[in-house]
Amino acid sequence: MVLLLAACGGAKPVVPGSSSASAPDTGGVEIHGDASNPVNKLAIEAIADLQKYWSEEFPKIYGKDYEPTKGGFFVVIPSSGDLPPCASDASEISGNAFYCSTKDDVAWDAEGLLPDLQAKFGDFVIRSCWPTNGDMRCRHDPTPPRGR
Repeated sequence: MVLLLAACGGAKPVVPGSSSASAPDTGGVEIHGDASNPVNKLAIEAIADLQKYWSEEFPKIYGKDYEPTKGGFFVVIPSSGDLPPCASDASEISGNAFYCSTKDDVAWDAEGLLPDLQAKFGDFVIRSCWPTNGDMRCRHDPTPPRGR
């Protein structure tokens, strides 16, 4: 019994790479769509965090500046019929988030995908992973974005 109690006591474990830092500065992030929706607010924080992270880390890895997405960020409600520049049908975005290299933009399904991910996994998955520059980027992922 003493061994069990000793194993359960002690300081709270620290997860590598975790931080208790406040939300990132989102002032420079503009999205096309409803920025007041709580799940989109998390997406905006993820974008701000990832842009800041890669603007700091990319030069260390490649010796040149990181270029943020220039085409924009699009909140999509597939049932509304309004589509981002790279999609021609709601089925292309429904349940999805993607980077479009031909328009250099990012779009996500704020009606199905993000609320479902948030319900299943919490805010973490929205705050830490985001499609950029051709692939899914996660804040803890040391692999630089492609194509930049």
